[in-house]
Amino acid sequence: MVSNVRTLISEQQASETLLFELDADLQVTWLSGDAQPVVGSPSVEIIGKGVAEVMRSMSLAHPDTILTTLEDRRPLRDHLLELRGLEGETRFLRLNAAPFRGVEGHFAGYRGVLQNVTDGSSAQRKLADAEWRLAEAQKMEALGQLTGGVAHDFNNLLLIVAGNAE
Repeated sequence: MVSNVRTLISEQQASETLLFELDADLQVTWLSGDAQPVVGSPSVEIIGKGVAEVMRSMSLAHPDTILTTLEDRRPLRDHLLELRGLEGETRFLRLNAAPFRGVEGHFAGYRGVLQNVTDGSSAQRKLADAEWRLAEAQKMEALGQLTGGVAHDFNNLLLIVAGNAE
């Protein structure tokens, strides 16, 4: 059983997925491996810190929504995080986390998964950009056909007027 869990964790690390646990005070107490490939910081710089401090150090865009949800002890489902690195690169992380209870039924913290989905998000953005460009090109083509038709009709009217003027 232990070897199966280790294999699962190793496979998750290879796919840039990070399992984590927060305590009741929202402090990071456990990470499944090296956080560097996922969030850009080593695990030793994250474990023991509060989640708000970790989010500030990672330069997350719009962390307030996540912090409010965690403080309200509600689950986070498929929340997309935008992480800005020191060199200006942007990473996209998918966050799923759920509160868990201790033996006596009291809130004990969160367990969750952070997955680096940067490649998929970049591809989605490129696809959306290409679709927008195609739509703009189609609009321009339709406008060109319309103006061509108007010019042709105007030319026909000018020929009639010129013919009558002669």
